[in-house]
Amino acid sequence: MNSCVSSVMTLKRSGPSHAAKKLAFFGVNAGLAEPQAFATFLAPLKRCEWVVYSKKSFGGPEAALAYPSGYTHRVAISNRRLVAADAAKVSFKYKDYRRGWIRDSRTARCQPYFLPA
Repeated sequence: MNSCVSSVMTLKRSGPSHAAKKLAFFGVNAGLAEPQAFATFLAPLKRCEWVVYSKKSFGGPEAALAYPSGYTHRVAISNRRLVAADAAKVSFKYKDYRRGWIRDSRTARCQPYFLPA
């Protein structure tokens, strides 16, 4: 399926999914749970003309699917590197390549995401 068609179909499905409460909104996006706010958010996306450049895959459909499939289950921070985590932050170990591969740790604040419920 062409990605332009896919984007338009996703936009068309978002309204019914929102009405059926199948979408969850967190943090700064929590206000999008209200129907009017969600409609206002989507309005400019529905008005623009979606133009996507695509060309036939060199290796056929199998090659086109194999490429992104290598990225769908990548883990940004593996379990062995986790030090601590809670609802507000996550701490992890890492190697700083710029400082001669020195091992260090860092704590990052959790960010809100737009996720399906």
